[in-house]
Amino acid sequence: LTMLRYLSTPLSHREIAAEQFVSVNTVKTHVAKVYRKLGVNGRREAVRRAQELGLLRGPGQPSAGVARPVPR
Repeated sequence: LTMLRYLSTPLSHREIAAEQFVSVNTVKTHVAKVYRKLGVNGRREAVRRAQELGLLRGPGQPSAGVARPVPR
């Protein structure tokens, strides 16, 4: 879910990698797996689908006690 939460931010793959102390390729691999599991082809579609499934809160909805990454 961490990578999915990052997809809801404007951070680039490089910025996500730096925050998570992993390589950009690792981020790309995780993102591709998230897309596949959600049956989507892009970042916005993944976030929308995750919200539909209750995996992420939509805009304006209170968080469920799960820390979200803070956009820089």
